[in-house]
Amino acid sequence: MLTRMSVGIFFAFIVTVSKVTIFVIERYINSFSKVLFILKAILAFSYILVYPVSLEFTV
Repeated sequence: MLTRMSVGIFFAFIVTVSKVTIFVIERYINSFSKVLFILKAILAFSYILVYPVSLEFTV
């Protein structure tokens, strides 16, 4: 249970750092929509891992 939560938090951290990096260098890259799609997919996967664990802690 804690492993799933730590993996989800790690993925969320990766996405956050990647978003900051992309928005800093956004003006230099013309087509970065594919990169944003990949980041959103990783963020969705992290929510899938973290959300059920948070429900287990509240019950």
